[in-house]
Amino acid sequence: MAAVCILLVVGLPVSWAEAVAPTSVRPPSSIDHACGSDVSSAMTSWLSSLPPGTLVDASRDCFLVNEGMSLTLSNITISGGTWKDDTRPSPSIPYPDINAVFWLVGGTDVMLENLNIQGVNGAPYSEGVAFQSGIRSDGVQSLTITNVTVQNLGGDGITLTGYDWSPYTPTTNAIVSNVIINDVGRQGVTLSDVNGARLSNIALSDIGLDTFDLESDNYGEVAENITINGCTASGGGIFFANAGEAGGSAFTGNIVVENCTMEQAQAGDAIFIQTPAGEGVRGPFVFRHDAFECGTSAYVGCVELMGGDVNIVDSSLTFPSNAEPQYRRVWDVYADSTVDFLNDVVAGYSAMTEGGGDSTGSYSVRGGTWMPWGKGVAPPRTPARSWVVAAQPPVSTPETPYVIALPLIALLASGGIVALQYRRRRAIPKTVGAT
Repeated sequence: MAAVCILLVVGLPVSWAEAVAPTSVRPPSSIDHACGSDVSSAMTSWLSSLPPGTLVDASRDCFLVNEGMSLTLSNITISGGTWKDDTRPSPSIPYPDINAVFWLVGGTDVMLENLNIQGVNGAPYSEGVAFQSGIRSDGVQSLTITNVTVQNLGGDGITLTGYDWSPYTPTTNAIVSNVIINDVGRQGVTLSDVNGARLSNIALSDIGLDTFDLESDNYGEVAENITINGCTASGGGIFFANAGEAGGSAFTGNIVVENCTMEQAQAGDAIFIQTPAGEGVRGPFVFRHDAFECGTSAYVGCVELMGGDVNIVDSSLTFPSNAEPQYRRVWDVYADSTVDFLNDVVAGYSAMTEGGGDSTGSYSVRGGTWMPWGKGVAPPRTPARSWVVAAQPPVSTPETPYVIALPLIALLASGGIVALQYRRRRAIPKTVGAT
């Protein structure tokens, strides 16, 4: 079969090979490429006019896009360049009108690579620029974000959510890799309506609210089939939060977070799962080969669960050496929640669970090393595997177009992707969890 495929590709006419190779173009000279003037409208119009199969090479350019760019693209790659948004919060500008730098509304097979996205805001959180994300996907089917830096914006680093208009679809088949997110005012990464996403090699620092936030609020919104493999986190609120106001609970599950390291405590709880009363149990969530730095709080444990099914495997949870005993609780498990620990290292705790709390939750501890406060603090064990390396800065894009004959044949043979259709509405920014 392999030989047949090779013969098919080698024997293709030159004209056919040229037709399937992406067309590489540079932004027109009429669009300011030195960040001297706002080109949001002109750039939006030009990008929207490009035919499928186009590779945009902006590797030597800088674009000022204060109004953001709302784009519906099909089989388009945007590569390279610095993209700046200098908009600051203002009483004269309603916060929903300050949009993401790259706002992808629907569309299919979109790749953003080698981008440097910059703003002038950042943490702490300000409602006036809450939607000023670096990249936002509303229901894109097959999205790739790779080798991208996002910094100093008022909203999320990256937002993956659903398409607001019929057909109501979540973002599906998203790949996010080799990304640096630094000093953003809202969440590091928001996953509010996503079915199928793999995030790897993500470095996050100085986040205004939560590092990773799953906001499946409205009925039909999903947060399913998501893997975060390889990340570092430093500064911000809760490391991993999954909460919501309404009916997204039934569609939240199959979430894996592995090979991630918290470099410092960020809030009272590191993991926060909250399901509205009567909305069932969210999960399962699996945390594997992770290193958690637990915060200090009289109100929450390091793992805080209300309607969540959580498994923590081969990971470490460490409390600060100078915390008071009442601030060293490993978990609170309420409202039919379950937490299972397997082969973990837990150091410096004063209590496993809140005494006298809601008895509807359950827990289990199997194997591992548990060193309580006052008995010495065992050094945290490094996760068994570490995939995290520093994301690389944007690099220049080669002028030579990529050859994609083989991937195209595989794509044509693979068949279509059927996505469930769900309705969503834009949620007002909010803080979840307790510190």
